[in-house]
Amino acid sequence: MSGMMNINVGSEVPVLLQISDGATNQFPQAEIRDKDGNVLTTLDLSHEASGLYVPSSPYLMPDEEFIKIIYIVYSDASHTTESLMYLRDCDVFMKSNIISKYNGNIWYDDGAANTNTVIGIDGTQDNPVSSFAAVNTLVQATGFRNVNIINNSTLTIGATFQNMIICGIGANITVNLNNQNIDNTEIHTAIVTGIHGGTGLILLRRAFLLNITNLNCFADDCWMTGNNTIQAGATLVFDKCRSAVAGNNTPQITFQSGATFLNFRHYSGGLQINSMEVGHVMSYETDGQFVIDASCTGGVVSLRGNMTITDNAGGAVTLTQDAALSRTQIDDELATQHGAGAWISADVSLLATELNATANKDEIIVEMNENEAKIDQVIVDISNLNNINAADVWNEDEAKRLLGLMHENISIDQPIYDSDGNLTSARVRLYSDAISVGTDVNIIATYTITAPSIGPGKFTSWKQVIN
Repeated sequence: MSGMMNINVGSEVPVLLQISDGATNQFPQAEIRDKDGNVLTTLDLSHEASGLYVPSSPYLMPDEEFIKIIYIVYSDASHTTESLMYLRDCDVFMKSNIISKYNGNIWYDDGAANTNTVIGIDGTQDNPVSSFAAVNTLVQATGFRNVNIINNSTLTIGATFQNMIICGIGANITVNLNNQNIDNTEIHTAIVTGIHGGTGLILLRRAFLLNITNLNCFADDCWMTGNNTIQAGATLVFDKCRSAVAGNNTPQITFQSGATFLNFRHYSGGLQINSMEVGHVMSYETDGQFVIDASCTGGVVSLRGNMTITDNAGGAVTLTQDAALSRTQIDDELATQHGAGAWISADVSLLATELNATANKDEIIVEMNENEAKIDQVIVDISNLNNINAADVWNEDEAKRLLGLMHENISIDQPIYDSDGNLTSARVRLYSDAISVGTDVNIIATYTITAPSIGPGKFTSWKQVIN
């Protein structure tokens, strides 16, 4: 054996025989066998120079685990007489593990302009392919089930593509189902659209569902928009999904004829259902809105959560709302329990009545009634303030007089002093407003002050008498 080496499938195998004495008149052959000893081919070798013999055309590495090349030297051109001077020799070539370049994934980029399918070269992350046909060929050749889509690409499925995992890497990745059978295939982080051509379940994770037809799926953490038509006779589950429609509009789900079971769990946002009929059953858990289109003629929906409900089908769809919460339901329930409109009354006695079902209700009712009476008395007292007159204790003028005596709007003039400079007399006038102070109008009262003194800064008494 002269050597062993690894070589890629499809690469040229160095089929070379060097005769040690440099003979140029021999007729060697290269017999190529697989690992089980089966002959794959036999190549005639021709002299090239200085005893080196080569095949007339390159031999490419087949897709075999390894090959053995056995060199046999013949002395005649018909290859019937094996030379006794030159012993047989053998080279072994192992198929390189080029599959490792893929790391288990076939890579797709619709802008790559590469439709080749050489194993180990095409469909790698560094050299993605740009057609579905190339993807499918590489999937079949390598046995890989994962396809990665990159660079804002759109992958249009062109054949049956079951039991696959398709993953979008980056934003704006689209998978067009193109009416192909993709049963049991998973699609991650991509816009999914088109017709599902199979009848089996597909798994959608963090996908964007856009106008899919004949959908049968388990959707986890997905966004919804457009009108998605679901497969008749299917059981579908949407878990932790949400509307991708802004404002008051909603994504739509359209039923087809045939018993169908539709589950929305932990949903957020609005949803409209179309063409629901007898035999269709739906559970809908949400914080958002639920719209029943006029095209619905039957079916049953169990509603749970906080939502507004718009029924454009006139009650054709049976709704179970015991676990649903909406403003309309609150209004209806309060009206049922208290009478139309009575529940918004501010009458404290109604609240006391409502408290009849509570603990310590008697004490609560007594306290509330007492507080109500106190509030009523305050209101009466305030309303009567302007009605008090001279026949009562005081009136408005008397109130102003009191303010004047507190030195509000007063004037002191006509002072008289003794020889020691002490004020012995003066006039004090009270006014009803500040503008009139010091004038002869709007005077409420006039007083005379007298203060006899016995020395500088000393008075014996102080009197302020109304005139």
